[in-house]
This record gives sequence, structure tokens and C-alpha cells, in this order.
Amino acid sequence: MSLGLNQELSFGALAPERRHKSAGLAFLLSLLIPGTGQLYCGKIPRGLTTLGFWIAGVIAMFASGTARGNGMVLAFVLWVFSFLDAYFTATEINSGIDGQVEVQNPRVAVVLNLITAGLGYFYLGERAKGIVLFLIINLLKVAIAATSGYWNGVVTIVLLMVAGLMALDAYRIAKRGIDETLGPEAERPPAEIGSASRLPVYVPIGLASLATAGFLAMIVFGLAVIAARGPNQRQAAARTNNGRYRAQPRYTGTRPKTAGDDLLSAVENVQRLEKKVERGRDDMAELERNVRMLTTLVSKGNLNTADLTVAYFYRGEARRLINEIHQRGGETVDSPTARLALDDFDKVISNGVNVYVSEVNTRNAEYRAGSVAMNQLHSQALAYSYWEKCAAAGNVDCVNILTAVPLAGAQKRRNLANSGTAH
Repeated sequence: MSLGLNQELSFGALAPERRHKSAGLAFLLSLLIPGTGQLYCGKIPRGLTTLGFWIAGVIAMFASGTARGNGMVLAFVLWVFSFLDAYFTATEINSGIDGQVEVQNPRVAVVLNLITAGLGYFYLGERAKGIVLFLIINLLKVAIAATSGYWNGVVTIVLLMVAGLMALDAYRIAKRGIDETLGPEAERPPAEIGSASRLPVYVPIGLASLATAGFLAMIVFGLAVIAARGPNQRQAAARTNNGRYRAQPRYTGTRPKTAGDDLLSAVENVQRLEKKVERGRDDMAELERNVRMLTTLVSKGNLNTADLTVAYFYRGEARRLINEIHQRGGETVDSPTARLALDDFDKVISNGVNVYVSEVNTRNAEYRAGSVAMNQLHSQALAYSYWEKCAAAGNVDCVNILTAVPLAGAQKRRNLANSGTAH
């Protein structure tokens, strides 16, 4: 009787059954939600990391400034990486080579170099190259921050090219390592790798190519628009939370940029102090500094008409607020300061130009001039001469003042009240 001890045992019969993953399903999952295709393939850490950073990129897209641009790039790169990686990971699992590929995954190396400044080289063990390129990338980023218009676009495009070359180089290094590990198995063309899937390999590759081309075209177009606009045509005002306009000085070819920066700083300071309910000595010192700063800008003669009007208006307002602090502290009003404030508002009125700060207009200047004349120079006749003009132009504050006092006359008050509209 034979116990079969002399029979050869087939090692293949003891080998675990090869896993099978649908490359098409993995692709579709990551196409819809980046990272889920990797989770389906059993690559839990990579799937969760991809999903987490993709969500962070999407959230950053709703921020402002640089964060929005960085978030857009991060979200897009991880989206393309995710559906490509999910597809090829599934095919590698089905071919039984996913374990060898995971040691230095070329797709991971590529995406790390695209979204970081050379981390892909650290992943591949190329630390020296990673450090050098990290320094180069960050110097280019500094150059972007220091430039504007045309040169900003040039440096940005150079940075994109460097990132693309780094990604290709990382893929080359990782692919070479896989080739050495797998030998002939690694030489199969992509079409053969994807033949086991119902979804042809050219679908994910074609989609990635089209999406990348469109994204790059969008970036280049945006840079071209920015360069064409130039610093002289950028938006001159931006709304603040309280509905007022934040002054954004318009630069001319002859005015130094620092003049615009100083004007913006002084205007913002006066606007901030206008809104304070209680103003004290510290605020007076700051208002006096703003008056000196605006006086220096006006005396240099580098401001255009719109900027001069803004400077006069807020210098007059700062002087008015200084005397208001004196009054609230029980002190005597400084008459020369009050007359200087009145002179500033008169200049705004005489200029009569529309400027980029909504608060700066003839009606508001007349209203404030009347307030200075009445409360600080104690001249009713002069005050009413300003208020009657701005009330006739529809300033509600001036209309309310004239309708509240008997000096304006009953009929005149009714006429002015009927003409009043919100300013």
C-alpha cells in the first residue's frame, strides 16, 4: 500500500491565490474622490494621505492670495495622481508585481516632486540632489514675490518647467530601480499591462494628459492677463468689511511707489480712528503723525489729482478729530488746526473729482467742513453755507441738520427735506 510519500509536492498548489482588483473601478473611484481607488486596492496609508491632502487643497482654494493658488495646484495634482495611481496599482496587483513596485513607486516620486520642493528625491534616496533643488525652487519663489507683471509671469513659468523636469527625473530614477528588480517583467509596454483590464490604458493616460494641458493653459493665460494689466491698471479700491472702500493708490509713471504705500497707510489709520467710539491722547498722537505724513506727501508734488484729493480729505478729517479729542477732554479747541482742516475740505470741494474712495466726495467734504465751522470755529453762518450746499445735493446728514433748526426757514426746510437722499 502506498502512502504517497514519494510523490512530488507542487509548490504552486500551496501558493496563495493571486488577488484581483478591477483597474476600471479603482480608476473611477479615485476620479470621483481622490484616494478612494487606493483604499479599494488595499493601499490604506497612501489612500488616506492622498484623500487628506486633497481635501486640504480644496479648502485652501476658498482662501485668498497665495493660499488659493497653492490649494488649486495641490488639489489638481493629487486628483490626477490619484486616478492614475489607482489604475496602475490595480494592474500591478493583478500582475503580482505590486510588492516590488512599492519599494520606490515612480508615481509617488513624481507627485512628491511636483507638490514639494524636491521631497521626491528624498523618497528615492537622492538626498544631495533634493537639497540642491530645494534651494533652487525656494530662490525662484522669492524671485516671484519680488517681481510683478511680466517678470512675475516669466519666473512662474520657469518654476513650472523646473518642477516638470524634476518630476520626469524622479520617474526615471524610480523606473530604473524597478527595471533592475523585476528584470524582463518590467519591460512590458503599458498597453500590455492594461490589457487585463476592461478599461484601456489610454483612457486614464489620455484624461491625465488633457487635464494637465488645460490646467497649464489656464495658468499661462492667467499670467498673460496679469502681465498685460500691469501695475498701473490694477483695481484701485477693495471693499472692507464695513462697506467702505480701502484706498489703493494708483501709481503713475512719475510717482515713486513708496508714496502710494505711505498714502494708503495714512488713510487706513485715519479711517480706523474715525470708527473708534472713544478716542484719547494716544489716538491724538497717531492722528498728528498721519497729518505730518500726508503733509509730506502733498508737499513733494508726486501725487496725481485723485490722490491729492484723498490726501486733503483725510488730512482735514485727522485735524477735525484732533480738535474733537481736545473738546471731549474739556480743553480749548486749537483754532489754527480747525482753519487748516477747513482749508483741506475746501480743496476737496474745489477739486470736485470722483476718486477711488467712496467716502471722499464733495458732499461729505461740505458736511465735515460745516461741522468744523460750527463746532470748532463757532461760525453758524459759515456752517450753514456748507450744509445748505450739501443738503441741496442730497446729503442726508446735511438735510437732517437743516430741518432740525429754525434758522433755515420752514419752507426751505421742507424743500431740502424733500430733496434729501442717502449718500
